[in-house]
Amino acid sequence: MVLLLALLAGSEGALAGWLDPRFDLPGANGAIQSLVEFRGVLYVVGGFTRISGVDAPGAARWTGSKWEAIQPGLNASVTSAVATDEAIYFAAYRNQLNQPAGLVRWDGKTWTPLGTPPGYRDVLGVPMIAVGRDIYVEAFPDTS
Repeated sequence: MVLLLALLAGSEGALAGWLDPRFDLPGANGAIQSLVEFRGVLYVVGGFTRISGVDAPGAARWTGSKWEAIQPGLNASVTSAVATDEAIYFAAYRNQLNQPAGLVRWDGKTWTPLGTPPGYRDVLGVPMIAVGRDIYVEAFPDTS
């Protein structure tokens, strides 16, 4: 049996205790940047790698009772997302070379890296707006 314990110590009411490491926090382990609905499903994106005990780097979806990773995983930090009827578009930035950066498209089955516009090095993602099938996003110019 696992015991979760928190003890009040001292007359000042200082909190001391532990949490069994086999349990995760109920939320995300990093910032949640955006919520978006796509085809009746709620997606959450941000700078997290886990949400409610699930490995889900950058993006997860709500099943109605729990969070689950999008398979195959995005493996990136995400600043925002918008949805059209055809796909969700993510503004992602890489923390490591093996991660996607710029705009990334998810059609419900496949990730498609779209990158950055010519002459730009990063997509900011805030604000990120969908108008019909067009996606508008702010980007950093490439000054190198």
